Amino acid sequence: MKKLLILIIGLMILVSATSIASAQQAGLLAITYQRFERGYMVWRADSSHIWVLSNGGQVMNFPATVYQGLPENRITAPAGLRAPIMGFGKVWGNNQPVRDLLGYATTEEASANANYQQVMPTNVIFLAFGSVTAQIEPDSRWVSGTLSNAARVTSFTITPTAPRANENITVNWATEGGEFVMIELHDAVTGRLLGSPVVGLSGATTLIVPNTTKITVTAWVMKTLQGSNAYQRLAFQSQTLNVTGGTVTNPPSTGQCTLVGNVYTVQRGDTLYRIARRCGVTLDALATANGIVNRNQIYVGQRLIIP
Repeated sequence: MKKLLILIIGLMILVSATSIASAQQAGLLAITYQRFERGYMVWRADSSHIWVLSNGGQVMNFPATVYQGLPENRITAPAGLRAPIMGFGKVWGNNQPVRDLLGYATTEEASANANYQQVMPTNVIFLAFGSVTAQIEPDSRWVSGTLSNAARVTSFTITPTAPRANENITVNWATEGGEFVMIELHDAVTGRLLGSPVVGLSGATTLIVPNTTKITVTAWVMKTLQGSNAYQRLAFQSQTLNVTGGTVTNPPSTGQCTLVGNVYTVQRGDTLYRIARRCGVTLDALATANGIVNRNQIYVGQRLIIP
């Protein structure tokens, strides 16, 4: 009896620990945000990355390495409005395009635990804080929306389950709660999007497997936002498959991983994948450390933290 009681208590502890882990994976992200005349600025505490979200749907990204060395903001606000300070002030005060996009601040900074989820390898981020629900796309735009319990992928299969490079796979799906489906094919090694056909709520389609060693196929349930050509992602399901007969062609390792402290400055011809390989870190780790959403969008002179 005593052994049984100990076993039951142990199982209760295990279940409790699993629930806590799941809650953490659900993604509470500590942030600071500030409302402006035409949008928001959001600072994430884990990486100090700053998002600029305009009411028009544009996103601007400022990793900590980009703004931390900038001068403090010295622009004053007219009566009834505010000029941001600290990190927000550095980004806003030293970037005319940011000021043009947002205008002046209308509230003070506020802290929150935002609901956060980043879906890989699509690189779409769902962020909810205050009255804002943001779906941040990898192409530097955002719409108001979040994943919906009213939509789901009811079945999703891929055949064959052990595909060969340069041959076909067949994707079958069925969904509910949306208007259409987008099937995304990613090279799981580099994170590169290889195709995204728009299809019906159920059906089958054929995709060609690229010459790589691993792929990810994702089915997204979507709907068009009223009065715009933007769309909202409602639900998804994905599968990652190993590819037989595929090879990974590593780009030439031009240049060296020259660091100042733990910071690398992007050079002409660099890609995020090439930098990660050269500096001996994973692509995921490099993107996460620098708050990079679109892994195909870095620029010469950008400073990246090498984790």
